[in-house]
Amino acid sequence: MLDYVKTWGDAESPTILLLHPAGGSRHSWTPHAERLCEEYHVVTVDLPAHGIHPLEEFSYERAVEDVGNILEDSGPAVVAGHSQGGYVAVRVAATYPDLVDGMLLAGADYNWRKPKMLAVTAAYLPFISVLKAVSHSDRLSGWVADRLGESDDPRQKPPESEDTYGVLHGNATAFRANVLQRTWPHAEAYDGPVMIAHGKEESLENHAETLAARADAQLAWYAGGHRAPMNNTDEFAGLLWDFLEEVYSEQRTTFS
Repeated sequence: MLDYVKTWGDAESPTILLLHPAGGSRHSWTPHAERLCEEYHVVTVDLPAHGIHPLEEFSYERAVEDVGNILEDSGPAVVAGHSQGGYVAVRVAATYPDLVDGMLLAGADYNWRKPKMLAVTAAYLPFISVLKAVSHSDRLSGWVADRLGESDDPRQKPPESEDTYGVLHGNATAFRANVLQRTWPHAEAYDGPVMIAHGKEESLENHAETLAARADAQLAWYAGGHRAPMNNTDEFAGLLWDFLEEVYSEQRTTFS
């Protein structure tokens, strides 16, 4: 198993692979994993340019390759991702459909080619190089973490013994990969169970509703805004649990 992969639970149980948002790490999912592992095998991974991943630049190609290798090793799984992790998940499902039992996307339903998202990207791009250059500043990284509403749960922090990329570096290099990305065609191509989850206080709810309709997906709402899956861990772990029960109860019925 790779150094930047962490597992919980019985490897013989149904598996869920959790993909963290930009600026996070495999540890971001620890509270969720501690609950889910009572019944499921849980796998988390540092995406490129995050945690202790050896690659210093985020790329969807490498992220999908890493996750594909994990799935080939551990077997089919439900793949769930929050924000940037969701955009990786949807590409994984399109690339390895036979290894993805179901897909849950949280805060990862934006159409990045719509004018509003293009404007956001255009405004942010000039600052990416600067942000990356100062990403090793603990003070600035801490300020960004506070602005993002990062959780204070110590279980979601990397141990001090790990030399990890800072939240600023992860956000800078990951956001650049979103320029003109096309998420929706990947979601529409996958024909397994899909859940689109979106915060009740998050903007662009119409994107979630439209994608859910186009991808023939369930639409679920959780309390809070974009960071809620990482902050309101009990609620989101419950949502993950319910989706796993739906996916694997259907499989048990099919094969019984």
